[in-house]
Amino acid sequence: MKRSLETGPSPGLDLEATIWNGFVELLALSRPEELTPEQRPAQLVFWYQSEVLNGGHLQYVVNRGSAEAREAIGALESFGATEHARLLAEAV
Repeated sequence: MKRSLETGPSPGLDLEATIWNGFVELLALSRPEELTPEQRPAQLVFWYQSEVLNGGHLQYVVNRGSAEAREAIGALESFGATEHARLLAEAV
């Protein structure tokens, strides 16, 4: 089953916060096979950024694995983050 982002006002939050929180929830909690082909690259970049900002490239590769890291390189390039892709390729 593919997940989709359903927006609607959450109590105490504005619409932008509701959309952002739904986006993060979708990427953080979905298994890759639950995502559409358009959502998967966003998930790869989400986890790359989250792990690297928290503990660097070593933490990212240890936590997410080298196979996902190689997949993330293409995702980063597709978003125009070529320098990030180059750094990740060097780390893997």
